[in-house]
Amino acid sequence: MDRPGLHALDSANSPCPTATPAAFRPCRPTAPNATPPRLPRTDFHYNLDQRGNQQERNPNGDMATGRSNKLVGQTGEYLVAAELSRRGYIATTFTGNVPYYDIIASNENGKHVSVQVKASSGSSWQFADISRYCRISFKGNSQIVGRPERCPVQRLVVVFVVISAKREDRFYILKWNTLRNLLIKHHKTFLKDHGGKRPKKWDSLHCAILENVLTPHLDRWDVVKKCLT
Repeated sequence: MDRPGLHALDSANSPCPTATPAAFRPCRPTAPNATPPRLPRTDFHYNLDQRGNQQERNPNGDMATGRSNKLVGQTGEYLVAAELSRRGYIATTFTGNVPYYDIIASNENGKHVSVQVKASSGSSWQFADISRYCRISFKGNSQIVGRPERCPVQRLVVVFVVISAKREDRFYILKWNTLRNLLIKHHKTFLKDHGGKRPKKWDSLHCAILENVLTPHLDRWDVVKKCLT
């Protein structure tokens, strides 16, 4: 007794298939030189380069880069927590699970301050979106810098860490408002030098700050004490 469907399967695999149900018809062969269909791209497949432009990620390189960045950030956070502890503060870390700050530092009287950590193994720090620090509008392809944004957390302190391979780590400590003003100043200067337009990607909001700009803030741990509430 024949079992339903078996003939259809056999005929579909034969060199000269007969009429078969649609469910068992073989897929139409692809031409040898045909370009395979492209899947929709998502943010997962892209990374920001140092100028804030999108780059397609290499699957192997992406994992290494992501892991490396994570280690740098984590190391910086623990280094700052250790330095705060050496100075008599109880430093509670949040490992990136809280917006705007990474550590709460408390003194013996229960006063505390929120600390944001920016870690780098180089001599610069990248910021993906200057509009977190000031209003940005566009006139054609030109960027217009507007009013400064308010600090997202009261008396927020930012600590920049340079992680040295020789274990000669450097710390730059400043108020969030001071950082905001520095970023706005340098972004305005950059735009002015380029006629108000980003030279490669006019709508990019990327910005960066170099270590030499932060020199006046080296080891200014007194800022933490002044911001305690």
